[in-house]
Amino acid sequence: MKGNKLILTVGGIIILLSTIVFAGSVITDSPVLDSDFYRSFGNFLLENGREKEAVSVYLKGLEVNPNDEKLLNNLGFYYKDQNPLLAIDYFIKAIELNPNYESARNNLAILYNYLEDYASAADQLNYLIKLNPDNIKYNYDYALNMAQTYYHQTNNYYDLKTAEQYFNLVYKKDPNFEHVLDNIKVVSEVIRLLE
Repeated sequence: MKGNKLILTVGGIIILLSTIVFAGSVITDSPVLDSDFYRSFGNFLLENGREKEAVSVYLKGLEVNPNDEKLLNNLGFYYKDQNPLLAIDYFIKAIELNPNYESARNNLAILYNYLEDYASAADQLNYLIKLNPDNIKYNYDYALNMAQTYYHQTNNYYDLKTAEQYFNLVYKKDPNFEHVLDNIKVVSEVIRLLE
């Protein structure tokens, strides 16, 4: 009997989701649904190419719970290509709710880098390194952004030395990581020319 109830419950959820998807609408006034439902359903819609509907579902989820940092992150991720400034706002709101939310902070760093705001990207990556010092990708990306901050924004010797320090740290952990050795050679040569 328990197995039948489980099948009935799962079947009911599938029918409910199918009805919502095929109708192209969202349940809007149900006190039973929480922001987790809207996030999951929005993700389902997004994965199935129904982007506008997914965004509507995410936004409805925020009406239910404006403090759902995962919904904010999802909206930021959705808008990163179409409206980067709006995406930044969503990522920042998620981080304000949970400063240690790695996914939102990493997405924000990637977006800042894409927008060529290397110093802001480096700030986010520096925070991520404090959360997860052994994450080699965070260390490498931080070094890259510090080098780009030097080259494109500040011409500050400290930024270049910081890049060198973190490239060397990555090299010690994994000498074959991406282009770390090439980057060390370039940064070290620029430093040598400046000294």
